[in-house]
Formats: sequence, C-alpha cells, structure tokens
Amino acid sequence: MQMIRGINRQIIEVCDTESDYFERALFFVRPDYSDAERAVLEHEARRALKRFGEPTGARRRRKRLWLWGRLTLAALCGAAAAAFFFWLLP
Repeated sequence: MQMIRGINRQIIEVCDTESDYFERALFFVRPDYSDAERAVLEHEARRALKRFGEPTGARRRRKRLWLWGRLTLAALCGAAAAAFFFWLLP
C-alpha cells in the first residue's frame, strides 16, 4: 500500500486488493482527513475494498444460479409430494 501526496489531493494506492478481478485500487482522501494517521487511512481503505465485494455481473450470475437451484428443488419437492399422494390413494 502506498500513499501518494499530490499537489491538491492525497491518494492511497492499494496494490494487493486480494481480488481475482482487480489489480489495484486508488482512494482519494478527503481534505478533512488528510492529516489522519497513515495506518488509519490504510485500514479504512482495506475495509472499503471488502465492502465493494465482487463485480455486479458475477453477483448477478450467482443469484441466477441460486434462483434456478431453488426452483429445481421446489419442483422436485412437488413431484415427490404428488408421487407420495398417488401412492397413498389407490
């Protein structure tokens, strides 16, 4: 993690994002917090990266798979219930 001091802005660059999708991230520090300790700024940058999570497309695909899995499970439960009732009633 590097801190870059610009003329007008302070920037934190996170080189190791621990993500398969992103190589680096840049955080522009608000002027109110430019005097904050480096460790505090780095900690907040890491927390923000964890909150971002994965890209929306991957999240959407996982939701779609989860939906199809639940629908399949519901269909199987319905088929099992129907087979059970047909077996009970002659």
